[in-house]
Amino acid sequence: MKITALLLVFIVMHSHAVNIHPIVYRADSRKIADISAAGGMFPWGLDHLDPDTDLIHHFEGESLEERGSVFVSTSSSLAQVIQHASSLARPNSEEPYDHSFVTYIYAIRPTQDFYDVEASILNRRNALPNESPLRTRLDRLLHDYGGMEELVAVNGIPFDRIIGFIRIDGNMLNRYGVSPGSPLLSETHWSNRWERAGTRYETRYNIQGSSPQPYPIVAVNAEPTGSRRVVRNGTERDVPLSFSCKGVGEHGAKRSKRALARACRDHQTLTLSSEIYDRGLFLALTDTVP
Repeated sequence: MKITALLLVFIVMHSHAVNIHPIVYRADSRKIADISAAGGMFPWGLDHLDPDTDLIHHFEGESLEERGSVFVSTSSSLAQVIQHASSLARPNSEEPYDHSFVTYIYAIRPTQDFYDVEASILNRRNALPNESPLRTRLDRLLHDYGGMEELVAVNGIPFDRIIGFIRIDGNMLNRYGVSPGSPLLSETHWSNRWERAGTRYETRYNIQGSSPQPYPIVAVNAEPTGSRRVVRNGTERDVPLSFSCKGVGEHGAKRSKRALARACRDHQTLTLSSEIYDRGLFLALTDTVP
């Protein structure tokens, strides 16, 4: 199956553009049958007594660790998602990829409940006074983490939004790698390799895309902490917690008692760390002057 972008619209708001994305991607170690049994991919917050709707808490990983986030992260960049997945396939960049590693990249048709993260944070930043400490912190966040092409799905991703999937394994990663120029990072390489068996995608969704508006709740309930929770495997590139297996809940859409496959494999080791993006906070924490 060949997946192509059907539309790309730019809407100007507060002097910046919000892209409408027709296709987004997410890696998941579960097979299509397991995703189907769960009804899709859903956030932790659906089962939380006090779900956290603030985007900045999800972005930084706080609401994920507390299992209250109402978002599931995706990316409009296939290459980004494959690189994130590969970083979790070995303990560090000096080792070969685990031959038993298998994950799937799912292509998803977004709804207007999918929001551009960078545009939403920028929209919040632009609404603040120039001298605002929050504006300064959001500036630093955007400077260090811009360009990730992240979109969040509010309340998750229904199964019938999955268009197709590809399989990535350790042998494939050892053969091709994920350095610039690798065929694994090329949409052309995958254009005729997408599988649809087991999906229930409806073609009436073809004309749809992500929201043209920024998400409205950003750093409203509390200010950003200045750091972001990431998965750090040795010398591999950091993977935001939201893009790891811990970025989705362990329940299905119908909350049945049926045992569902977990996104995190039992033998999988994830080393969590905090990446400080606020330079002022970093200097304060490392200041050795009495």
